[in-house]
Amino acid sequence: MFPDLTFLIAIILGLGALAPAASAPPLGPWGTLLLLGVVGGLSRLAVQRAREALEQGELEAAYASVRWVGLWPLLGWVTCLSVFGWGSWVATVVPRVLWMMPVVVLLLPLVVAFGFAWAAQGEVEGAIARARGLLPRTASTAEAVRAGLKRNALAFVPLFVLLGLSEAFYVAGELGFEPARVAGLWLEHFPLLQLALFGLLLVLALPLLPALVGRLTQAEPLPAGSLRTRLESAAAALRLPVKDIYLWNTHGRVLNAMVVGFGRSRRIFLTDRLATELPEDEIEAVFLHEAGHAVRRHIPLYLVLFLTLALWIEVVQGPLIAMGISPFFILLLNLALFWFVLLGVISRRFEREADLFAVDFAERVPQPSVQLPGLLEPLPAPAFHLLRAFDRLNRATGGRSPAHRHGTLEDRARVVAAYAGSDDVRRGERRISRRLRLGIAVAALGALVLTGMQVPARWAEARAGVRGADADRLERDALELELAGHTDASRAGFEQALAAWQDVATSNPSPGGRRQAQVAAAGIALDHLDDLAAAREAIEAAGHGSPGQDAASPDLEARWTAFLRETIAARLAAREGDLAAAERALGRAARRHESLRGAEGLAAEAHRYADEMMRLSRAVVDAAAPDDAAGALPRQLARQRLADIAGGSNPDVHWRELRAIAKKALDRLTASSTTPAPDPN
Repeated sequence: MFPDLTFLIAIILGLGALAPAASAPPLGPWGTLLLLGVVGGLSRLAVQRAREALEQGELEAAYASVRWVGLWPLLGWVTCLSVFGWGSWVATVVPRVLWMMPVVVLLLPLVVAFGFAWAAQGEVEGAIARARGLLPRTASTAEAVRAGLKRNALAFVPLFVLLGLSEAFYVAGELGFEPARVAGLWLEHFPLLQLALFGLLLVLALPLLPALVGRLTQAEPLPAGSLRTRLESAAAALRLPVKDIYLWNTHGRVLNAMVVGFGRSRRIFLTDRLATELPEDEIEAVFLHEAGHAVRRHIPLYLVLFLTLALWIEVVQGPLIAMGISPFFILLLNLALFWFVLLGVISRRFEREADLFAVDFAERVPQPSVQLPGLLEPLPAPAFHLLRAFDRLNRATGGRSPAHRHGTLEDRARVVAAYAGSDDVRRGERRISRRLRLGIAVAALGALVLTGMQVPARWAEARAGVRGADADRLERDALELELAGHTDASRAGFEQALAAWQDVATSNPSPGGRRQAQVAAAGIALDHLDDLAAAREAIEAAGHGSPGQDAASPDLEARWTAFLRETIAARLAAREGDLAAAERALGRAARRHESLRGAEGLAAEAHRYADEMMRLSRAVVDAAAPDDAAGALPRQLARQRLADIAGGSNPDVHWRELRAIAKKALDRLTASSTTPAPDPN
């Protein structure tokens, strides 16, 4: 019932890669199918090696054969996303208006790949159990996939609910429901709102969690008897509210226990293998360990830590992006912190606290001490039984305990023995626990204070982002009208878009955001409205002619904006008849274009678009050469370039806009010259 962290990480990476491209990567589906075959083949090979090891009586070798099988789907998935562009292929081919369908198509190969791994692990674990004299039921591949999805449901269901809400807003907005469109834009541009909604969903889901786990595990109440009486007495001695104790039938595959829920809705689950292989006193020790998680409030602390970590990441994300760190690297950093801190250091500390809580039970309910060979002092009975349970678990799993989240059983046994036999160790461990909680409180308070200080600026940026999205939509609609030949309607649309971008330029608190809006306004005024005065005002406000430090800026978006700004400035100066200024602007654009060539994180299609934009700007400047003998050659070259650009076929709206600009420039050149222009078609 415990989630596969690699599966959750793979889902997050996949959703991060779900971004459309100008054209679907051709290798997306074929490379994904190839890697599915490789993962499936490696999984079957692991099963074969495990069977050969079992035939020779080598249980540890059989365990080792599938120890890392869960990493193969993750590695294959990263290859699918980064090399073959599976995420871009899905986002480009599958329409987003088909609610959640892009996500389903995206993750289908991931489920299949992990299904291979889950089936291999289940088959080998079943074979090992039979070799140990147990008779677990053999699960089919489909059952293994269903079991894996059930096991991971608690991790990805809240994420999918949030994603489903966001996509529902988008779909409703596309269908004309304006409030939904606006709500979707706010969710997109105000990450703190997403985080608050996610936290709210978690809080609302907590009361439902015990019942959900019960249904997923199909567990039944522990039958009446001495074991149930013993565990209920322990819970009563701890004053721990427990709704019920459940027996989880895993067909002998799992040796574990878990506590789920809060207060009177809390349920404790014991697996069938735990109940049959351990004596009652050791089961009680395991039960006390799980009770320790509840009494020490580890689940609420996990939630606080998760939200605190998310807030800190949100606080530092802006400065990291400004330093030139790519969003994908920031995503990897988030996952690393989640894995190594929250599910590493903190998780192991909480497991230790639960172990030591079981030892402290002797202080609540006095029990006789037990002498353990090799120790000078006798141990309290709970500590002795917990150590025996550790030893039995270590032998039953072949030493395959989840050391990353729990620590090795050997280390945990050593700490339990030291804690039970030394008052100094007890004081030290309790001091560490107090300091940990103080650190969590300080970190949470710091995150809340810094986030609160950023809220006004983030709110203003989000509002500007929503307005920018509205302006972009107006511009796209006007462009579609222009391309369809509706001149009057398109001009009215571009005038609305120009006013919207000018509003964004005055209201955006971010200097970079203001420059982007001014560049967009300048492009509309120059290329679609022929309003040279408005274009000059906007391009000057955007920093045209400023020193070239933005060419070396670590912020890729700033460099891209600077490149577009100078190409517009070059075309504007050419339209104004200032060829010297046009050449200077074109030189600055060329330097910024060159800085983009080696930029990481810029898609290949964006590089091609930048190349075409440079060709267009060069042609527009050359077309402004005097209509005399000296200007004949530049004008002729301009005709050829403009005709070539105007005759392109890329269906993307940005490329269609380039063709429209080239066609207009070609018409102006033809009108100012007696030399006929070549047919662009």
